[in-house]
Amino acid sequence: MIRPMSTIELRQGQASRIVRAGRRLLVCSVAALALVGADAFAQQPTTRIFHLRETAGIRRTEYPASVTFQLPKGALADVTHVRVMTNSAEVPAQFTARTSWDDGSVQTLDVDLNATLEPEEDRRYELQFGASITPAPSSTRGLAVTEQSDSVTVGNLKFSKNGSPLLASASYRGEGIGTGGNGLTITDASGVRLDLSKAQNASLEVVKGGPLLVVLKYTASIPVDQTVSIPVELLLEMPNSKTWLKTTVTVVDRTRRLRDIALERPYAFSGFPVLWDFGTDSGTYGVFRAATDMVTLTQSTTAAGSSTWKIETGPLNQRRAVETSAGSRVKNAGGWGHLQDGKAAIAFGFARFGKDPGTYTVGFTGAGNATFRFAPAAPASQHQLTLFEHFVATPVAIGAATNPTAMLTPLSVTVER
Repeated sequence: MIRPMSTIELRQGQASRIVRAGRRLLVCSVAALALVGADAFAQQPTTRIFHLRETAGIRRTEYPASVTFQLPKGALADVTHVRVMTNSAEVPAQFTARTSWDDGSVQTLDVDLNATLEPEEDRRYELQFGASITPAPSSTRGLAVTEQSDSVTVGNLKFSKNGSPLLASASYRGEGIGTGGNGLTITDASGVRLDLSKAQNASLEVVKGGPLLVVLKYTASIPVDQTVSIPVELLLEMPNSKTWLKTTVTVVDRTRRLRDIALERPYAFSGFPVLWDFGTDSGTYGVFRAATDMVTLTQSTTAAGSSTWKIETGPLNQRRAVETSAGSRVKNAGGWGHLQDGKAAIAFGFARFGKDPGTYTVGFTGAGNATFRFAPAAPASQHQLTLFEHFVATPVAIGAATNPTAMLTPLSVTVER
């Protein structure tokens, strides 16, 4: 016989069922909240803090800067979900994925931007990236890159894919490139000079297509004899905010048989006189009045760190010294200066001039032939040379925009985390 439950027992059963239902509801609610929380966390942007600092004591206007970040796997699917902020404002920037993880996400990220800084200013920037980041449409004026079968044109500069000539055209108020030696030359231990006209397997690749920075990479090998070829690489960098070309030459010489490396340019002048100057402590300058005129700056640095320099001028094969580093003069000539005629000027900067043991030479002729050469003091397995050329109209404006020392002193970059 089944005994009917009392009123109290009925109420206790109902309460127990309510408690069990409540527990199930709580567990489901917590799980749901956990899922929502995880999804919301995944949507949160990740940040990296970096600083750009001016160190040369000059105002920088839209000065190009580059920062490289290593990102965790899966943090950034592609470069469409990243931006740079400073003082709560978005900064126009260019993003390039240099390497990727095995899942396709970005591993190494290059960030290129332009900064306007006061002398010695330190500015904080924030890189934000993640699925929830949508950068604002860019209105920045960029460089145009046009690739043809035998050349690549970037703005007013044209480069040959075979490397000979390397810089085929520079159009600023007229053509700035003439005929003559144009590109990389190397000299072996026996004194034989070779250039890119003998290059094999030449390739010119667009590494970064703008809009803020265009980078081209030229690779080839130069045969020294029937058994040995020298691999060479030239990295050509052009920012949209400056009319300069930065050329970095890297030559791998495993047999250590090279005597020197050089970059040659045949600048085209609109007529005489042509003014030249070097960045010595006295500001050395002079003038070409004929194609046969010539000037050379030679800097020698020993392994012990001592340096001397001299400047020679005069007709070809009749040069004489007009200035030296004797006495109390600064022992490093700087490796920068200008060439200018009535229409245009080239500001040049030879990076690390006089820093490493060896002999550095900058030479110009009235015919426009320019040579930037480095001969190491001892044989080496790798040689590098970096040259800045800033093409501007005359009269040259005063200030950091055309100052070669600004080209040779990039902004300091610090990544906090």
